[in-house]
Amino acid sequence: HIHTNGDEASELMLDAVEAAQLAYPRPDHRHTLQHCQMADASQFRRMAKLGVCVNLFANHIYYWGDQHAAITMGPDRANRMDAAGTAQREG
Repeated sequence: HIHTNGDEASELMLDAVEAAQLAYPRPDHRHTLQHCQMADASQFRRMAKLGVCVNLFANHIYYWGDQHAAITMGPDRANRMDAAGTAQREG
């Protein structure tokens, strides 16, 4: 399990998983990205292609959504946090 909150963290870990799979292929690798709070559609597509599991931490929205919108991320980024529907559509 690899903990990733920001979109850059997800991108770095997808690059690492892809490199590891190229160097040491393993179809049952079971890598899981935890949280994926700011992952976008293209990253969810990459996860599906690489066989990476996603474990969204959606309770961020319930507990800290207002703070993220007002203080840490702004409303535009906060509105796409923990995109479960996007993850499901992208595979």
